[in-house]
Order: sequence, then structure tokens, then C-alpha cells
Amino acid sequence: MPDITTIAACSTALGAIMCIAILLSWFKDGRPVQRRWQFAPFGIAVSAGVLLTYPEILPGPLGLRLGWFALTLVYGSAWLAARVTAGRKPRPLLMLLPCVAVLLFSATIGADDAMA
Repeated sequence: MPDITTIAACSTALGAIMCIAILLSWFKDGRPVQRRWQFAPFGIAVSAGVLLTYPEILPGPLGLRLGWFALTLVYGSAWLAARVTAGRKPRPLLMLLPCVAVLLFSATIGADDAMA
């Protein structure tokens, strides 16, 4: 049975493959604006996957905190991509506010060392 690190590394690799595919189609189709929003979830997912697979890259719990923050950004940017694909205006501030709130919560009162 694969461990969590292997699953995270495979998910990161799949995100990178999708990222490259969307990037190539963006160049092929003349760089439409809609593709930027479709690229964002996969582009952010690669950095989130790297930080969650190898959190020791950054000192202390910063790697995991930023990895989870990037993962919330992935979900938010997927929501923005769906809005743009449906022909609605993107609302990046509506996406960033809850993501930053989660980061602040996990860095302050939600942190494991704050519970001790």
C-alpha cells in the first residue's frame, strides 16, 4: 500500500503534466485570457504538492503551513476558473480572503504549539 508521500508526489506530477498541457494549449491558441484562469489551479497545485511532499524545504512548520495555504488557493482558483469558463467575471479578492483567513488561523490560534 502506498504511503502518503508517494500519493502526494504522484498528484504533484499529474498536476505538473496538466500544467504543461494547458500552457502548451495557451500558446497554441494565441494566449486567450480564459486559459490563464484554467492554468492557475494546476500551477499552484505543483507548488502545494512540493511543499506538502517535502515540508522540510522550509524551516519549522512553515513548509506545511504554506503548503496547506497553497492547497486552499488551488480550490479557490479552481472556483475562479469555473466562473470564467461559465462567462462570469473573476473575483480574485473573494477567493483570497478566506484563503488568507485560513493561513492566519493556522499560524496563530490554530497552530499546534498554540494549544500547549
